[in-house]
Amino acid sequence: MNKCTTLHWSYRDFTNVPIDLLYYEETPEEIYLKENFLTSIPAWLLQLNNIKFLHLTGNSINSIPDDIYLLENLEFLDISNNLLDKIPNTIGKLKNLERLNLGGNMIKSIPKSIGQLKKLECLDLSENPIKTLPVEISECSRLLELFLNGLAELLYIPDRIANMRTLQTLSADRCGLLYLPASISKFIAHVRMFNNLQITHIPIAYEKHFTSFYQQVQNVPRTTIDPYLFLIREKETNKILLLPIGTLKVFPIPSCENSVTLYDHALRCINYMNHFISIHKHNEILNTLPTVAMKNHIKNGPISMCNFCTKLLYTSYYLMVVKRRNSTSKVIFTCNFCSMFCSNYWMSDNKAKYYPVEWEICDN
Repeated sequence: MNKCTTLHWSYRDFTNVPIDLLYYEETPEEIYLKENFLTSIPAWLLQLNNIKFLHLTGNSINSIPDDIYLLENLEFLDISNNLLDKIPNTIGKLKNLERLNLGGNMIKSIPKSIGQLKKLECLDLSENPIKTLPVEISECSRLLELFLNGLAELLYIPDRIANMRTLQTLSADRCGLLYLPASISKFIAHVRMFNNLQITHIPIAYEKHFTSFYQQVQNVPRTTIDPYLFLIREKETNKILLLPIGTLKVFPIPSCENSVTLYDHALRCINYMNHFISIHKHNEILNTLPTVAMKNHIKNGPISMCNFCTKLLYTSYYLMVVKRRNSTSKVIFTCNFCSMFCSNYWMSDNKAKYYPVEWEICDN
């Protein structure tokens, strides 16, 4: 057989991967099997551990074999637009995987083991019926791009994921998001999350990513509200705003200084240990905390950061609702602060651009 490093078998109407591949003198490193009629990944293919790029988009594959980790040199796996309904836990054993595309399937959940992919740079989960994202995605320490477009059942993005320091692109248009994470990494360059019809306000951290194109999106009213969600009403247009899950108390500006709860101070001190050890990854340490709620807060991460000093905020914070001056869009922005000191300094720096809007807590 002739030597070959790239094999192009796309658009061939194959119903099975040709077993001829097993007899190549040198196993191809890059295999294209796009837009065929494949229904499975054969066990014998997993013996070809020289494969680095495997393109299987546009087939009818209904499962990824548990032994997928045998492709130990795999760097690129595109299995988008197939019939997958789950991902095996063993996906985390693909230690060299850099790009993973699972878009356009019927996947409902992502295994926590995905956090073991330490070389992963691009993850695409778009167009799946995924309801929640595992916070372990934040442990993919080289992740640069995360695509979540069209996840119609996804209600929120874990804050620890939105604040990944490595993340350069975060795209989550056309999802079911009720609100945007209150803060995002300051290093992120590209954000596409505003085309979510149930979002009623934009955290101020997103202001530099917000364009006039997205200002035309019209919000639709929510038909049901879960009782555990924290709602306020801004008084200028009486619009109901949903604050991040985990919010227990918010304080108006002006308000009494030092209103942020002692509980938040305690969580902040515990989180400080992350500078020395990744405490949120160690259950043996988390289990020593006095309450399950405290354990969950540390594991899931803070729900926001102070928009002036970047201090972490977990359950309580000073809240300011603002709108742009001289703007016809009337987009509502929200700002979170750890103290009156920070809110006053932020407003003094931004009063020429924004004006504050009064708000009240919705009891019902």
